[in-house]
Amino acid sequence: MSGVIIVPNELEIGHAIGDLELVIECATSEDLANQIQFLPW
Repeated sequence: MSGVIIVPNELEIGHAIGDLELVIECATSEDLANQIQFLPW
């Protein structure tokens, strides 16, 4: 199963993209499976 990453509306788009890149580079699919993650990460 996949997980969910929640990005708050108040987070600047550039910061959100940077954090999402970090998640993609550092986390494995197993790390995110069945998880709810909140940015900033």
